[in-house]
Amino acid sequence: WSAVARGGRTAWVGAAALTGLSVLATLRADPENAPMVLAIHALPAAAGAAWRASDRAAVRAGQEAERLRGEIDHEVNDAVHAERLRMARELHDVASHAVGVMLVQAGAAAALAGTRPDEARAALRVVESTGRQALTELRLLDRVVRGTGAAGSGASASGAAPAHGPDAADRLAALVARIEESGVHVVPEIGVLPTDPEVSRTVHRVVQEALTNVVRHAPGSTVHLAVRTGADAVDVRVADDGGRDDAAAPPSRAAGGAGFGLVGLAERVRAHGGRIVAGPAPAGGFVVEARIPLRTDATAPPAPQSHQEVTG
Repeated sequence: WSAVARGGRTAWVGAAALTGLSVLATLRADPENAPMVLAIHALPAAAGAAWRASDRAAVRAGQEAERLRGEIDHEVNDAVHAERLRMARELHDVASHAVGVMLVQAGAAAALAGTRPDEARAALRVVESTGRQALTELRLLDRVVRGTGAAGSGASASGAAPAHGPDAADRLAALVARIEESGVHVVPEIGVLPTDPEVSRTVHRVVQEALTNVVRHAPGSTVHLAVRTGADAVDVRVADDGGRDDAAAPPSRAAGGAGFGLVGLAERVRAHGGRIVAGPAPAGGFVVEARIPLRTDATAPPAPQSHQEVTG
């Protein structure tokens, strides 16, 4: 048994030789007992072979389990990193929009306080309403993170942005209204929003980031906003005329020099197999264009980047 269980060519040869000699000796001395002698040697050998096979299977199973644990740990780490990045984007989307609008309105209130107090008070009301909206979205995002989001609240694992349907349309209209209160004139052309919640959320974030950048970099401008849902994709276009001082637009508005917001949007859009292009318009101002495919049963692969696309 020991020779077979330990394995190895020498052990097997030794065991076979011992069995053969014993059987030959028995055949010469007492032929009737030869089968019994053979069984005495064969049965332990068979048991040893079975034990060795079981032990090797257990070793292989342990190695496979260790490999799977390594793969799972790697996937978990990737998922944690992706979730942290997603949450950073959501926090940026909520806070950046609110802070941008509030700073512009606070500056306007300070400038108008002595000469046009009614307009200054209106600007402060925008600051208050924008702050309240931001707090609401941050609290909703916090509930999503903690896993306590209320059913029907419009929240999901993808953040605090509206999902789809009438709520999404209402939130988009409210976003446009807040931007107009900041002194930017928006000319909207918004069709039916997609029913896919992930695509609808991405559309909202594209519009939000583009309009917030207009408030920051081109105050007083006119913006043409178009959202069109086609048979296989949603097209979003946000184009401003540059505002009061287009030539002084900060470098961060230049294509290829976008901040975290546009870069994060580019990653979000490409995750849906779409693309986003941002850059100065030939006649002045700035244009952001995004095309987001409507999802099918099969996940669309990320679209290739062109040299005009926003990059990190």
